[in-house]
Amino acid sequence: MGTGGFTDEGLAALGSLPLMDQPGKRWRYTTGATVAGILIERVTGAPLAEVLSHRVCEPLGMTDTGFYVPAAKLHRFTSMYAPAEVAGTFGATADGAGLAVVDRSDGWYAATVGRAAAVPPGATTRSRA
Repeated sequence: MGTGGFTDEGLAALGSLPLMDQPGKRWRYTTGATVAGILIERVTGAPLAEVLSHRVCEPLGMTDTGFYVPAAKLHRFTSMYAPAEVAGTFGATADGAGLAVVDRSDGWYAATVGRAAAVPPGATTRSRA
């Protein structure tokens, strides 16, 4: 299952860490969502993507929703943009309209989406003209 390598010992260690924020003060997607996904996988005995697909997305008619885009559908990707104020964070430069192309539809992000590839250490997305 896609539990991200979390073992029972790893989950216990995570549970022993102090809170980074007081409950209700801030939401952090990574830890809570990861633990919830692991619990769903363990309770159902199925990968999270499969559970969400069968129990949430399909009943709602969300047939194109998932964690990854199949290679056959990559042509439907669009470019990823960012506001000028944060363009530098992505290594991009804003155009005259105040937007920056962070990654073209055929760029780095699209190349990693069709497979469960990790971002290489030190990798950045760059605007490609």
